[in-house]
Amino acid sequence: MRAQTTVEYMINYAWALIIVVIVVSVLWQIGIFNPSTFVEKKSSGFGMFDVQDFKLDKNGNLTLILISNAEKKISNVNISTIYNFTTVSEMMPGEIKKISLIHPSHSIGESYNLGVNITYLVNGKTMIDGGRLIGKIED
Repeated sequence: MRAQTTVEYMINYAWALIIVVIVVSVLWQIGIFNPSTFVEKKSSGFGMFDVQDFKLDKNGNLTLILISNAEKKISNVNISTIYNFTTVSEMMPGEIKKISLIHPSHSIGESYNLGVNITYLVNGKTMIDGGRLIGKIED
């Protein structure tokens, strides 16, 4: 009688363990344990420029829409990341520019935290700005 009680007790715990394994497997498959699931798309740290929008796609194409907050015309605007850079000849106050840069390709849904440096000239004086782009790789 004692052995039968022990076997029933072990079978109950085995079923509970099987249910826990199934639930954890389902949660894993839907991405609950993947930190990039909870990454919000945001930009931060930029002073003289506002980032209106940005996108990094699976092929490595970074598209950045910048707005100049300068009070005067700025020139030789160099936008760079660790992978690439581009130059815009000039930007007027409030002007919006679409910037494109090439980066290594990644998988869709993968998160990134990318530093962007911007140097520019105002009245012949070199100024430095920059910030971070945080988001997930898009299609």
